[in-house]
Amino acid sequence: MKLDLNRQVSFALSEDPFDTDSKYTTTIPITVSEFVLPDIYPIAIKIVYGDGGEAKETSVDLAVENCITTHPVTTTIPPEPEEEEIDDTIDTIITPP
Repeated sequence: MKLDLNRQVSFALSEDPFDTDSKYTTTIPITVSEFVLPDIYPIAIKIVYGDGGEAKETSVDLAVENCITTHPVTTTIPPEPEEEEIDDTIDTIITPP
């Protein structure tokens, strides 16, 4: 399956680009369709520099995992009924014969 990703990021190095310590790191969020199967997908990266005259290519692996979509559930718990007071007294009713 092809993920059909295409991103372009432009940047300029703030320090001397020819210094061996000159590096650039970024994070690019990637959202894939819910129909993409869990797997490892290679992502090709092409870096163009030197006013477009030089380029390097590499690849990184994108791990797509199963995701569980949850929906908030609201439940109402009814309050417990108050305990009724029990009348312990016994009423005696006498009826004449």
